[in-house]
Amino acid sequence: MSSTITIAESLENGENNDEQEEANTSRSQFRVTRAQVIRRQLSANPAHLPVSEQEVINETSSIFRSFVVESYQAERDGGIIAEEVRSFADQVQSSSNQTITPSSPTSEIGRHLAQLGDSYSVRFQNEFRLMITHLDIKPGTAYRTFAGVARRLFRDGISWRRIVTLMAFGYQIAIDVMRSGVQGFLSRICNFIVRFISGEHIANWIARQGGWRAARYEGLASPGWPAIIGVATAAAASVFGVLWLSGYFRE
Repeated sequence: MSSTITIAESLENGENNDEQEEANTSRSQFRVTRAQVIRRQLSANPAHLPVSEQEVINETSSIFRSFVVESYQAERDGGIIAEEVRSFADQVQSSSNQTITPSSPTSEIGRHLAQLGDSYSVRFQNEFRLMITHLDIKPGTAYRTFAGVARRLFRDGISWRRIVTLMAFGYQIAIDVMRSGVQGFLSRICNFIVRFISGEHIANWIARQGGWRAARYEGLASPGWPAIIGVATAAAASVFGVLWLSGYFRE
């Protein structure tokens, strides 16, 4: 699937640009010192307690919930999709072991990640429609297809940039499918993302960074973000568009 290769290449190029920017910055008077790095890590985890992989997995659905709510508010769409988003948010809230409020840590983290992902471009929508007609995906392969696309995003390693991209195209898939009249799809996508993060060593990576809280220190390091996420959403949405057209999500 050439589109997913493009995604990975865009990610790699963007991260290479970031490395060059960091190298240039390190030669300037604004160099980030080791002490600053340590302070940043301590801010992410004030008690400096180890974060377990299971803790990361347990928080992922709440993080994605906040990501979805924030992203959807930015679009200001209405009707049935607004009801779907509210229903999904309530479902995650009821299944969580913690009370989720707008000021809770998972809400703040999800909002921050959504703000990073909000820069994706809609100019790839025409390509998305074209790709649908050329894909041949069988019903019943939904997660395998999702994971196959996602693995290409992470083929050169794990980074916050790639994790945001994963959430952004997961969100875009769900919105596109729901606009076609399919209900309850946000929960399915949320389960896919949690399963992928837990099964592809991403949760372990996040835990080693200090947990999801460390994501609050990730910023838009490169102007390449819009193209990266735009291509990612088109690739992923095209995959699931075929599954919907085949009737898999109408069952």
